[in-house]
Amino acid sequence: MSPDGQAPHTPDPPRTPGIPHDGRRGPIGLAIDLGPSDGFVLHTHGRHQLAMAASGVLVLSGRGRTWVLPRTRALWIPAGVPHSVAVAGRTTMLSTYVDPDRCPLRWDEPTVVGASGLLGPLVTHLARPDLPTDQRRRGEAVLWDLMQRQFSGTEMRT
Repeated sequence: MSPDGQAPHTPDPPRTPGIPHDGRRGPIGLAIDLGPSDGFVLHTHGRHQLAMAASGVLVLSGRGRTWVLPRTRALWIPAGVPHSVAVAGRTTMLSTYVDPDRCPLRWDEPTVVGASGLLGPLVTHLARPDLPTDQRRRGEAVLWDLMQRQFSGTEMRT
């Protein structure tokens, strides 16, 4: 409370021009072309993020680590983990974002996953911000199965 009795202002999540948001926790899907000098400064999301390059190479950094991601790799970024994004040359970045309460994975740290096979096209599908909710939920269910299969020792919520 301020000295004059006003409640503190809670701003909406920061918005990056051209990135659609649902108004609650930030973006739900992202497909964006980035040039050699483009990227995103250190930031966080209220949702988990799975990011990959449809073309080019993504370079994500956070928690003292850097991940170089060609199109055959994606990075799982848990909600709240600070990270930045750079690119090596022209790159198309794809991301899908998931509410933590709908996610069965218990991955607390950024985790590289293979994006070849079905996972890459599935992320392309889920990166569509206009994807109807029922289609998004069905796609996410397949995503969890594919990601879990890569790490058979990883615990999932049931």
